[in-house]
Amino acid sequence: MAACMSRATSLPYDGEPGSNLVSVDASLSEKIVPASAEELTELDDLRKQYEEMFGEAPHFNTKAETLKAKIAERRKELGV
Repeated sequence: MAACMSRATSLPYDGEPGSNLVSVDASLSEKIVPASAEELTELDDLRKQYEEMFGEAPHFNTKAETLKAKIAERRKELGV
């Protein structure tokens, strides 16, 4: 175990403490874009279609693209 560092060993660091930290709020606020009313209406319609075709509600986090793909696949299976 000679190769292991003991807990008391400190490592040299030349940087300024905290200089590599990024604000969580700043990074999230740039990436989150609220959905428009049009997108929400489309998502509701897709959820209704999914429920009619599969007999169960989709997972609440399922994206519109995923619902479209599953509905299209089901229609292909049914020949609709």
